[in-house]
Amino acid sequence: MSRSVLSKILLAAVPAALILLLGAAVFAAMMFTRETPSGRIEADPGPLVRAFRAEPQTHQVAVTAYGTSQAEREWKAIAEVRGRAIEVHEQFDPGELVLEGTVLVQVDPHEYKNAVAQLKAQEKATLEEITRVQRSYENAAEILKLHRQQEELALAEHERLGNIRQRGGSVPQSELERVYRDYLTAKTAAEQLADERDLMPIDKARLEANLEATRAQLADAERNLEKTKIMMPFNGICVEENIEQDQIVSVGQELGAFVRIERTEVEAYLEVRKGYMLWSDMKTDIEFDLTNPGAIESMRGVLRLFRAKVQPISHPDVSFDGRVSRMRFTDPTSRTIPVVVEVDDPYRGVKIGKRPPLSPNMFCKVTLYGAVLSDVIVIPRESLRDNRVYLVRDGKLHIAEVKAPVLEEKLAVVTEGIEPGDLVLLSDVFPAVEGMPLRVQEIPNPAKARGPISEEQPR
Repeated sequence: MSRSVLSKILLAAVPAALILLLGAAVFAAMMFTRETPSGRIEADPGPLVRAFRAEPQTHQVAVTAYGTSQAEREWKAIAEVRGRAIEVHEQFDPGELVLEGTVLVQVDPHEYKNAVAQLKAQEKATLEEITRVQRSYENAAEILKLHRQQEELALAEHERLGNIRQRGGSVPQSELERVYRDYLTAKTAAEQLADERDLMPIDKARLEANLEATRAQLADAERNLEKTKIMMPFNGICVEENIEQDQIVSVGQELGAFVRIERTEVEAYLEVRKGYMLWSDMKTDIEFDLTNPGAIESMRGVLRLFRAKVQPISHPDVSFDGRVSRMRFTDPTSRTIPVVVEVDDPYRGVKIGKRPPLSPNMFCKVTLYGAVLSDVIVIPRESLRDNRVYLVRDGKLHIAEVKAPVLEEKLAVVTEGIEPGDLVLLSDVFPAVEGMPLRVQEIPNPAKARGPISEEQPR
């Protein structure tokens, strides 16, 4: 190798050597200046999670269902007599409110008044005839007494004259025969009058039967006269009208329809699972023998204790207080339980544009309030993970199996698996490993228990 080539190689290696020397110096400085290790390994504190402390509470179960409102009672105005409608009330019109006792339609009563008058006259004549027969009977009884007395006197006189003649007295035969004829005449008259008298009760009974028939006809005629006035049986709203003034109506003709305003019903369809939740009472077993009519009435009484809140879907900020009236058999199509809720005074407190009445055919959300559960743990629904809950005990994750018989829309009610004072995780932990360390930020329980409601409390 020539001298020139060697010098070039040396010149190229100098910078690399300088870099290596500088690195070694920095490393040595770090080695001499670093702290001496303590001999302990720092523990992993775990992720930061949010949790709340479990406390026993009292909670009333509430479940939701959906259904359509309907009139608690619908009445059809049907003509029961034939005639001309001489008057139709001005409020007999769809949408109009009609008060109880209002005469909706007046059918011409002239024909029916005449029928009543004729039957009353017939009743009066029959009563007078009965009175006449009764007086004739009483007079005949008095006259019969006189005839019997004459009969007895004539017979006694005939016997007296016969005895005188038998003792040899002078009594003409003609006188004896005359007295005997008087006796026969009196006896014949008495017997004829007795026969007439005996027939009088029969005549009276016939007249009384006629009187009873006349009075029955009179009662029918008076009812028909009353039926010429078609009256409103309750406070209601007209939904249909099929009558005009001066129209001839026939028996059985439907003139209109009305719905009652004092009460509205909502038939809501409840999931079977929610139905069981409504009755969830872990301390009381209620049993009914539905083959016993008394038990059925008792069950109705229990059902009516359940309160409800009805909210029209079109106005979710408006609610009506209600109560459960009855439950029907499971619907075969939807496999749900139809629950009928009654709402009193659905037309009270109406505000145009703000609070509509609960009228028929409104689709509604129904909240049903059921059993009141004591000493239970209420948690947010999202904290329940497939019947398991993540807890923090002694700063470590504990996965607990729980029993939660009530699952509402936003919360769950736990009866077993969580102890008072346990910290219940709200945060998601992945992967969730039993015993892993956690750092906890404790916050208030976001799930609020629902206290027992009363009928007077607004909802």
